[in-house]
Amino acid sequence: MHSIKELRTLTGLTQVKFAEKYHIPLQTVKQWESSRDSSSYRTPPGYALKLLEQAILRDIEDEMVSLIVDIRKISKGPEQKELLKTASDIWE
Repeated sequence: MHSIKELRTLTGLTQVKFAEKYHIPLQTVKQWESSRDSSSYRTPPGYALKLLEQAILRDIEDEMVSLIVDIRKISKGPEQKELLKTASDIWE
């Protein structure tokens, strides 16, 4: 299972945007990502982390599908095949 910071890094979002997108209080995200040495260190419950991981992976998959649809719309011929292969390689 990934840490909250690893999951946020996968999304490319700032703490603020991540908190907004996934409806988590910003202070909670900050606490979850804070150093273990901090007295305020908290971790999300395992089930919450797993649900968040699934939501993020679903969002990434949705973005990939949108990208492939866009590639098919704007590109033709050999360029399209190359772009689709690259997208497929990334997806795997």
